[in-house]
Amino acid sequence: MEKLPFSEPMLVIFERDEQTVAIELAIERLLAVPELIIKPFGNVFSPPSYCWGCIILEGDRLVVAIDLEALLNDTLDRTKNAPTVLVIDDSITSRQVMVLILQKAGYRVIQASNGEEGLQQLRQNPDIHLIISDIEMPKLNGYGFLNTCRKIPKFAQIPIILFSIYSSDRHRQMAQELGAAAYMCKPVDEREFLSAIDTILKKTVRR
Repeated sequence: MEKLPFSEPMLVIFERDEQTVAIELAIERLLAVPELIIKPFGNVFSPPSYCWGCIILEGDRLVVAIDLEALLNDTLDRTKNAPTVLVIDDSITSRQVMVLILQKAGYRVIQASNGEEGLQQLRQNPDIHLIISDIEMPKLNGYGFLNTCRKIPKFAQIPIILFSIYSSDRHRQMAQELGAAAYMCKPVDEREFLSAIDTILKKTVRR
């Protein structure tokens, strides 16, 4: 058994059926043994379908044996039934941070880089439950996007959260007057971010 020279988790990102999923993996050691005996869990509890059983390592240490492909498929299947969130931001870095936070929380995520692309995604994906949009963007900014959505009947009821680097009352008031469900400042606080989303979706979606 070889101990790895690093202890930080690794982020594995992959795509299937136009879905991007990120899974954090922490690999502590690599095993090089000719044969491993996997023992069933028994009737103590009902394990997930991706758990094969357990392995006894040196020192009587128990380790769960996992079918990684089945785990990934299970994650994707659960994501398909989750609320869909549209994230609009011209900053790739900022957008990916929000996407990874949302996917880790179990949401299905669609992306756009400006308001015009956001409107296009709305037309192509009628099952969007929530929109998160930056304000400062080219072509069509967040305020313009929000104002346009409120004038289109089939988009008017979709809750929209606006994000900005500005925290002034003027920006918040403008967002409120246009009908934003919430206004949040960058950089995003993960707990506050997810709490706001959960509160808003509880009013509109049954998860």
